[in-house]
Amino acid sequence: RKRSNAQAPTHPNRTHATRTKPRDTHGSVLMTVLYVAVMSATLDGAPLLVASQPEDRVASHARDLQNLWYKRLGVSALVLGVAGFLPSLYHLSRGTVWSVSHDAPHTDVDVILKVHAASMCVWFAAAAVQIPTGGTRFKAAHRRVGYAALLALSVGMLSGAAWTALHDAAEGQAIGAAYTLLLAVCCWANAVLAAYHIRRRRTAEHKDHALMALMWSLDPAFHRAVMWLIRWAMAPAVPDPTRLLIFGKLPVNALLVLCFGAMAICAKRLNTVVMLNVCLQLALFWAGLAMLVLDAAGLEGSPRPGPAIWVPATAGAIIMLAATVVLCAVARITHREAQRKVCSRPRGSSRSMGEQPDVTSGALYCSPTGAE
Repeated sequence: RKRSNAQAPTHPNRTHATRTKPRDTHGSVLMTVLYVAVMSATLDGAPLLVASQPEDRVASHARDLQNLWYKRLGVSALVLGVAGFLPSLYHLSRGTVWSVSHDAPHTDVDVILKVHAASMCVWFAAAAVQIPTGGTRFKAAHRRVGYAALLALSVGMLSGAAWTALHDAAEGQAIGAAYTLLLAVCCWANAVLAAYHIRRRRTAEHKDHALMALMWSLDPAFHRAVMWLIRWAMAPAVPDPTRLLIFGKLPVNALLVLCFGAMAICAKRLNTVVMLNVCLQLALFWAGLAMLVLDAAGLEGSPRPGPAIWVPATAGAIIMLAATVVLCAVARITHREAQRKVCSRPRGSSRSMGEQPDVTSGALYCSPTGAE
């Protein structure tokens, strides 16, 4: 179009230059777009031009809801766990490794135990950084601290399992050794799976496994807090160290089930990962309660514990059963309410161009046929 008349192609039968008229492609593209928009607005179902916007809003809402409740209850559980370790850290600052069950200096202190204590301190310090920085713009710091936390947790769980096998299992404390080994395996497996999922950009699954790893690592911290409370409540009486270790786990399992179960319900993350971990803690609670009943009945040939042990344990069992029923009922009601909100559109109805689906439930919106 910029060529001059002299350079323009000429017809052999014409003495003057001719110019070819360009096609109006912009008009045809615009008409095609308008046609697709009008037709999609009249079709039954979601409009074609805005179909991705509700899904993006729903995914963003679910992510924000998960971050909100995981951070709130995660920080609360971490603060309670650190409070349980404070008396032990106080004695450690004075150069003594303290045994809470015996309320005396620890007698089996070696290099493995020191490595375990140092590694777990690094793990909890890293967890205090990971929870606030998750889902924020501090992605580089979150990633580096996360790998350091995984390394510290791996060393801590391995050293803890080794110390348990060398001391507790060798001294005939089979029940305590089995519990500690199960705790180490569950904690380390969830941490590894959290790293596996984040490498594949699955942030929701990464957060589930990271919070479950935190739950298992907080078990000893909660245990120490409960044992200190029992000692202070029974003073000046001195409880039996072995029974204190075993039966002190009952309130710990109850707290972990209620705390992290409520967290999953509020965040609407009742999935297989969370349910398996929380239900395993619930099974440990009922196993400990069965041991308490056998011991109280004197079936093991040992003296029966006093009311200071079995009365709080029985009351805790009743409260635990009621709380479990309430959690299950709330979870079912929440799930059905989410389905009702999301799938409330009648079969065969149409959606206008500007209408948006309900995104308050945190789940994907339904198809026009009513399926999720």
